[in-house]
Amino acid sequence: MKLFKYFLINAISFVSLFALGTAGNSAKYESRQIIDFPTAGILKKNYYSANIGFQSNNSMYFELLIAPLDWLNCGVSYSGNNIVGNSEPSFQGLPGINVKTRLFDEKLNIPALVLGFSNQQKGTFIEKSNRFEQYSPGFYFALSKNFKWDIGSLAFHSGINYSLDPKPENQNINFWLGFEQSIAKHIAINLEYLAGLDEIDQNFKNKINLSFRASLISGLTLELQFRHINSTDDNINRAIFLDLINIF
Repeated sequence: MKLFKYFLINAISFVSLFALGTAGNSAKYESRQIIDFPTAGILKKNYYSANIGFQSNNSMYFELLIAPLDWLNCGVSYSGNNIVGNSEPSFQGLPGINVKTRLFDEKLNIPALVLGFSNQQKGTFIEKSNRFEQYSPGFYFALSKNFKWDIGSLAFHSGINYSLDPKPENQNINFWLGFEQSIAKHIAINLEYLAGLDEIDQNFKNKINLSFRASLISGLTLELQFRHINSTDDNINRAIFLDLINIF
């Protein structure tokens, strides 16, 4: 027991010393997503991120993002179902594309603003509906503003988008809202509201997603996601994501 306590105390001390990911008051990097939809955060020049997620239906998600310029991020993403297990795996078609450019940096009284495009849908693929849980943002603007208060850092996020995923007659301008609250040095809680104005199925409208992030070691962040927590049929989907950021 003494040996276990010694190991636990030293492990916590190690994490506290080096945990500089995207979560908490000591975060080294800007968060780039609330949960499914983007913030105005971007990677710094000459940095890259590798994001991998494990979702329901044994599905996996992978995204590689690079920052060739101070104001530009770009990358590709891909996902598939039944990656683990004895069922036949299935994959999305072409890889998703993600491009984001910072138009304005955050100032004292002005939020940061980005313009971007992403055609990567999120969540697991629903075969009976022939779609993913969440349409991609498509073309979008995103705003982010950070504040300091007694509890820690509080960031508000919002945006508007026009997705190309719905059928042409259903395509519409959509919006989202969210916030990120840091808890101590290395933990953050995120809440996201997606209006779903381009959805015809009521089950996909007015979704609320929740996640908890923890910076583990330098550049590595763990995220636990709970999608559609306001679902009327208790169809809450859970997912685990790891985000690695480093310089190239």
